[in-house]
Amino acid sequence: MSHLSKSDFKVARTCATKLWYKKHGFPTNNDENEYMKMLADGGFMFGKLAMLLFPEGIEITGSIPEAIATTETMLAENTNIILFEPAISINNQLVRVDVLVKQDNLIKVIEVKSKSFDAVKMQQEPNYWFNPKYDFTPYIEDIAYQTKVVKEKFSNAKVESYLMMPDTSSISQFDDLI
Repeated sequence: MSHLSKSDFKVARTCATKLWYKKHGFPTNNDENEYMKMLADGGFMFGKLAMLLFPEGIEITGSIPEAIATTETMLAENTNIILFEPAISINNQLVRVDVLVKQDNLIKVIEVKSKSFDAVKMQQEPNYWFNPKYDFTPYIEDIAYQTKVVKEKFSNAKVESYLMMPDTSSISQFDDLI
């Protein structure tokens, strides 16, 4: 069975034909692109940094079927738990949430991004997140799809979604870092 993953959803939003080619295993120009690999590594580093903010979190590993089974077991057996990369699947949809926090009947879906934002501008500009100048639309669509899938899977839970991103308006607590 083929799932519609978050990356599939993002490809389909740009071009349905690209999704068809992706699902049929055709290579892309990005497969050997060093710049794209560097960006992916940056995202990986931010994901690992986010894990440090939740030291009690548990990383879900293994194949997709193993990760789905482990995720479902851990969420069913624990009232309060934090999971990294849990696999949530329903109705042929699949997401791997960066950080999922379950607190009783509340589920927080946290998507970690290396793209920065400016909290000062966010307060000053009413449509900051939707301003084409900053181009947050792909990130909003990303977390929206994840939230949709989690809400479908856990229809009795309250689901909240968050983007975790570096804030360029913050000052570091360490000297010589901004």
